[in-house]
Amino acid sequence: MTDEDEGMAWAEVRPDDDYSCLCIWSGTIVEQEDVDSGQVDEFFGKAMKCEHPIRPVGCVYTVPDRDGGQIVKDTGGRCDFVFYVHNEDVMRFAVPRLNYGIRWWDDVVSNKSHIIYPAKFRKAFKDVMA
Repeated sequence: MTDEDEGMAWAEVRPDDDYSCLCIWSGTIVEQEDVDSGQVDEFFGKAMKCEHPIRPVGCVYTVPDRDGGQIVKDTGGRCDFVFYVHNEDVMRFAVPRLNYGIRWWDDVVSNKSHIIYPAKFRKAFKDVMA
């Protein structure tokens, strides 16, 4: 099994009136069974005081860095878990997330850090901003 076989596959999940805050949890692998069993929501309830379930997008793997068009050895391949937080939970979630390295997607884009994600993923979420 390769690293990219681990973690739940990502899907283009669009924001809506209840879930509009997209988040990236770097270096975190979440399996579909973790979501289905309720373990993920239990974690977010306890650690982040979220009162609503998160809405998973899935796991995305970073692409290798490039230097002058050449792939930089030993870069890329990190698994990041992507999900939405319910709008009513954002204020409770905002500070505790920092202890886990969870970032807002719009901060990732603003800092131009989104280039580490595959083009298909970037295209799917290019217009998702809080």
